[in-house]
Amino acid sequence: IEILQSRHFVDKVGQALPKGKIASRLSVSEDSLYMAEVIIALRGFEGMTPAQVFALCSCFVAEGVADDTVQISDKQLLLRISNCKDVARALALDLHRAGLPCCERCNIADCRGDDFVAQRVNEKMA
Repeated sequence: IEILQSRHFVDKVGQALPKGKIASRLSVSEDSLYMAEVIIALRGFEGMTPAQVFALCSCFVAEGVADDTVQISDKQLLLRISNCKDVARALALDLHRAGLPCCERCNIADCRGDDFVAQRVNEKMA
């Protein structure tokens, strides 16, 4: 509960705050906290075109064949992908501070969150 409080998902008595309410309504069981953080960080995809939103959301899809030849030239999209990676890394490090692994391969002592980031953001799917 400490992580939920420190990241403003719940208050000191465990009541859901606005970010917590967003997370509770997302249909991504394993990543609802991460996706709520992304939505808040990106301000609900503010200022992005529908094509950019689609491309960014495609980075969160773990299924399908990634195209190794993908070259993203849209600077705003690249910035948003970088923002999503930063959000994932910060969440991984918060988990570590609480003594929790960020993913299956995590060795808390020497993990920088790279596997957690790679499992959540794959720009080759854009």
